[in-house]
Amino acid sequence: MFESARSIISWLGDCAKVIAVKNNPVQWTTPLGLPVVQPYRKLGRHLIKTSLQVLTLQRETDKVMVKRQRTTFPPNFVHSLDGSHMMMTAIACKEAGLSFAAMKNPNSTLLRSKWSPIPIPHRTILEPQGQDLDYINIAHSHLLHSDWAKLDKLLTKSNSLRVKHILLKLQNDYVISLKFFKWIELHNPSLLTLETNSIILHILTKNRKFVSAESILKKIIGSCSCDVNLHSKLFDAVLHSYRMCDSTPRVFDALFKMYAQMKQFRNATDTFCRMKEYRFLPTIESCNMYMSSLLSFNRADIALPFYNQMRRSKITINVFTLNMVMNAYVQLGKLENAVQVFDEMQGMRMNPFVSSNNTLINAYINEGLLTTTIKLKLTMEKNGSPNAITYNTIIHGFC
Repeated sequence: MFESARSIISWLGDCAKVIAVKNNPVQWTTPLGLPVVQPYRKLGRHLIKTSLQVLTLQRETDKVMVKRQRTTFPPNFVHSLDGSHMMMTAIACKEAGLSFAAMKNPNSTLLRSKWSPIPIPHRTILEPQGQDLDYINIAHSHLLHSDWAKLDKLLTKSNSLRVKHILLKLQNDYVISLKFFKWIELHNPSLLTLETNSIILHILTKNRKFVSAESILKKIIGSCSCDVNLHSKLFDAVLHSYRMCDSTPRVFDALFKMYAQMKQFRNATDTFCRMKEYRFLPTIESCNMYMSSLLSFNRADIALPFYNQMRRSKITINVFTLNMVMNAYVQLGKLENAVQVFDEMQGMRMNPFVSSNNTLINAYINEGLLTTTIKLKLTMEKNGSPNAITYNTIIHGFC
């Protein structure tokens, strides 16, 4: 029924969405007969007025979180089957008079693998007390009520510790978090440390606000370009606040992608290597951007080893990736390798782009292989894919 595990995950997610959009939590019964109900519901605000301030508490409402019901159902369902299978195996072993033992591999790697990721560190920040705690609660209340006039009066008493805790307190609401961050950036940017910037990056990326996150990253990297150790400090700051913000690996992908966009190739490579140490991998889109940036600077000598690392890391490639690998081989004058990649593309049932064919045509002409050029052109015409660049390249070659 399904072609791959990814198709099963997609199907389970679609089923959960159908249930959740009707405001019903996803529920099922395991093979052991255990009923399971996903508890993810939207949080509402409950105001408590005191003589000194207005406190806001969060509590669950009757409305389910459709997105979270959808995204968490596939892993929750599969884990429930795994647990049931293990329990049933243990029961069968007991009935047969056998001892049962099991070891869980949390990283889903083969036991014969010699490599294991470094545990993600967890760093906490100093808990606020006394006046700090009062300030944070009052500022938080003003932010929830968008009372910026009262916040302006608190600005002189603000410090970096208070700003961090306010952001952590606001992290479930990325809109208010970003407004507060920009307000601090406008009025007192000295309060924004690398750790503070990391917290807002986590908040934005886990809410998939990648454009806003990339804008902040660009400012950080651009404003401290003279600091040769910035890339290491920034990665550490993001890493150490990762668990504190219950973040997502996409925050590291955003960092890697920004270095690729800004043509900071060494920092991009270092970030990629450090990500792998913690079993974080960039998206194929970010990898393709990095390779494209390298090739625009004629750095095929870096692009090809990076591609090999992608394959070893089991990052799923696409036709864009292979097209750039072809370009890299052509840049290095390795036409046979480029042709092999072209054949590999077809063998993987990927339809080569017109630009893929044009790359080979240009390479053939530069090598004087005019007959091979015409054969490829005829093949392209059968598939209806030649364009003006194809014919212009051929005409220029024959002239």
